[in-house]
This record gives sequence, structure tokens and C-alpha cells, in this order.
Amino acid sequence: MEEKKENIIEKDKWWRPEKYSPEELEIKAKEYFNHCNETMLETSYWKKIPKPKTLSWLCLWLWVSKDYISEKVKSERFSELIKIIRLEVENDIEMSAMLWFINT
Repeated sequence: MEEKKENIIEKDKWWRPEKYSPEELEIKAKEYFNHCNETMLETSYWKKIPKPKTLSWLCLWLWVSKDYISEKVKSERFSELIKIIRLEVENDIEMSAMLWFINT
């Protein structure tokens, strides 16, 4: 049963070419993070803060689904990079919450 499932998964990959290499994904993620740092938003208290970094917005920036990221974290080539990207997003949210910019 397990072998049959693996064959189906391998056959299913022919129509899903790899959209980004790890190097391209790293470059695109850094572009997104720089964009967030440069884009200022105004809070309800008229404070200007950098645009929050989120995994959803990163997926829109890359034009991929969140499932794409979840799949890539299982790959040896991408796993460390995806973990670093998630860490960057979590760190941004935690810092914003600690500085009272957002309410998590």
C-alpha cells in the first residue's frame, strides 16, 4: 500500500514543476522583507510603523499558495530556508506585539 502511494505521488509531480530554486526563493523572500521594512503603514493612533511581515503576504508576493510552502518544508533543499523565513515572520510579529504596534 505504501509503495503504491509513493508511485502516485511521483506520477503526480509531472504537472507541478518547481517554481523556485532555494536560491531564488531566498532572493524573493529578502525582497519581500525589504519591501515590508520600507513600506510604512499608519496605525489607529496615527503612528507610522513598517508593514508587518506575514507568511500569507509572502505567499502572495511569490504568487504561490501556502500549501507550496508547507510542501517545501518537507524537502531537504528547502527546509532550512523555510524555517528561517518562518522565524523572520514570527520575530516581526513578536516584536510588533512587544512594542504595542499590534495586538496579537
